[in-house]
Amino acid sequence: MRRFSFVLLLSLTLATFAEKVVVNQAVGQTVYDVSAVQELAFDGKGVTILFTDGESVYFTAETLTNIAFNVNPSAISGMENAGKVITLQGNTVSISGESCDIRVFSAKGKVVAQTRGVSLDISALPEGVYFVQAGGLISKIVKR
Repeated sequence: MRRFSFVLLLSLTLATFAEKVVVNQAVGQTVYDVSAVQELAFDGKGVTILFTDGESVYFTAETLTNIAFNVNPSAISGMENAGKVITLQGNTVSISGESCDIRVFSAKGKVVAQTRGVSLDISALPEGVYFVQAGGLISKIVKR
């Protein structure tokens, strides 16, 4: 199966300023220091976080709600993801706040839709599980 790597927000620049990786699941939240995270990898069924010490942890797509990166607001003037939320209403994926790049990934890690703005119409996509990357967040959505 294809492996798609999310390397700290898919951006080396932003990774420099992130402090925490926040993994939200239906059963709770787990927070990791960015300095301890080497890579986030999506294998089509879940996300593996590989740590710099060689250890790893796996989260299944069924239980994963989203992965967020807390950014030190003093490091980047005006760049925060606190309070931002990715939502799916009908066939529209939206992010609260200002316009940004929105990318929708299939369960195999392929970009299947993208735009720049605050919303994206996904009516052309079939039902299934997708991951949305927007505004410093990565969130799982289920289109039914």
